[in-house]
Amino acid sequence: MKNNRWKKALSVALVCCMLAGTGQGFTVHAQDEAAQEEAVVTAVKATPDTLPEDGGTITVKATGTGLTSENWGVEFDATLKEGGMSVSNKIQPTVKEVKKDTAIIEVPENPMRNDIDLKIKAGVKNGETIEEQAETTVLLEKKTRDMVEFPVEQIAQTGSNAITATFKEDIQFGYADMERVKSKIYIAKMHGTFEKIRTVSDEDEVLIEGNQLIVRFKEDFTKNELGVDSGLYVGAGALKNDDNKYNKEVSWSITTKPTISQIDLSKDVLDYQGGTVTATLKGVRVDEIDIEKDVEAYLTGAGETDAAVGTTLDVVKTENGPQMTVTVPENTTDNTMAYAINVKYKGMLVYEGNNGNPAKKAIISVLAKGTDPAKQTLATMTITGNNKDNAGDSNKDITVKVSPQVGELKTVLRLYGTNLDSKIVKVRAIDENGIIFPVYDIPE
Repeated sequence: MKNNRWKKALSVALVCCMLAGTGQGFTVHAQDEAAQEEAVVTAVKATPDTLPEDGGTITVKATGTGLTSENWGVEFDATLKEGGMSVSNKIQPTVKEVKKDTAIIEVPENPMRNDIDLKIKAGVKNGETIEEQAETTVLLEKKTRDMVEFPVEQIAQTGSNAITATFKEDIQFGYADMERVKSKIYIAKMHGTFEKIRTVSDEDEVLIEGNQLIVRFKEDFTKNELGVDSGLYVGAGALKNDDNKYNKEVSWSITTKPTISQIDLSKDVLDYQGGTVTATLKGVRVDEIDIEKDVEAYLTGAGETDAAVGTTLDVVKTENGPQMTVTVPENTTDNTMAYAINVKYKGMLVYEGNNGNPAKKAIISVLAKGTDPAKQTLATMTITGNNKDNAGDSNKDITVKVSPQVGELKTVLRLYGTNLDSKIVKVRAIDENGIIFPVYDIPE
């Protein structure tokens, strides 16, 4: 037996030597075991098998034979845990990566107040489709966050690469994970195709200052990138307020041209002696505005907007923006005197109320001598209404023409004074027959 084994070894050696002597060689082919086996997914497991309402990342581990990163994949079905109704149109996971036996899946937050079963179906590919061979289910927990509207004052281009969204209240980030926050913010068209113009990348900066969300992109906007139909979108849950309530989706058009939208006063209530107030013009890229050519400002009594009855104010450029120094006279009456600062930009009157609060206006009140500054005082009132007859005093005594259509009798009364808190000061509207009309307060 020992001799036979030696002969076999000698035979192999001689064959190899003969091949070498003739200049010929031989090649040993090692075939991929997976390539020789039929591709089949026999089981899948998802980790974790439960996600919080915020969603997150799932790792799907596939068991089977013949699997490669190219020949298998996953699909999804989402249904309500109770009742089984399909909600796949509301939950659309993203496959981030597929390896030989592993898939990484990103699941969005749950927009519903119901637990959702996310069925993950795995199988080999057949062209553009996947033949389901195994499945597993992940529970996406129901939304428990309180979602509310976040009123917007303005969203504007505030630099060559910056967009600033100003809200009516202070805000915070809704997530500690800034990558998640950034994924919810983008610029897109607000009509037609609603196509995205820019998303926020890791290299872009997102920060919050009080009531402002500021997005600074690494790259400047191109000349025509932001059009009249461009808007900023902030996905639900990206922000929260001081009451720990989260935002519903925000979509708001972006102001891209230099604009004046607000008049900030250094003080708005003076004692009977009157005095001087500094008024600063705020808005979008106000430093680019040609003040001498495009801006007109004047002081009138509250409720007046006619420049002919006003006192012209000089607007000057300062390091804090365009400013005016406004001097109001001593109050020699027994009532509060109120003065309005009116500004026209390119011939159009600036309405601060366009930013969402129709009661907002730059008013300086001068108290009567001996008046407690904490007391509620009324200087004057103005009124306007739908289908108003323009004859007579246009804002103190009006006549409106109405028909049976709902809403035609709507009127707006504006009160000027000090400490006019709607929780304390009430207005009643009573007609000549004693009928009381409903009044809705819009506080400054």
